[in-house]
Amino acid sequence: MEDGRSLDEFARRFPFMKVSKLARVLESDDPVRAQWDWLLHDPVFSGGRELLEAACSVPVMGSLFPDLSHSVLKLTVSWGSREPWVDIAFVRGVWRVRAEAFECSYRELSEALVEAVRAWSASAANGPDS
Repeated sequence: MEDGRSLDEFARRFPFMKVSKLARVLESDDPVRAQWDWLLHDPVFSGGRELLEAACSVPVMGSLFPDLSHSVLKLTVSWGSREPWVDIAFVRGVWRVRAEAFECSYRELSEALVEAVRAWSASAANGPDS
């Protein structure tokens, strides 16, 4: 919190307020890692788990702040950042990727995307129980 209070202190002072998981992520020492952990382990995001695991396993992507919404994985340098960004979606059997102005080269980003897609494809081919 900006006034130096933790979220828990704030919630105790204002009991009508519910602290969201995203607020806890942003309060953590490493919001990027905390957000990946939340997305990878919360049952709410189980439908996108394979894509999340594949993207997180690629260092270029795993170092970015992830947001999963409406079956689109958006990666940015930090929460709320408008740029640079990359969107990854698997829609009607086709990968759709859009990217904007990363510090890494487009070649590095392309290689990272290919690596993530391969990891996703391997996990999907092995099935959920492997």
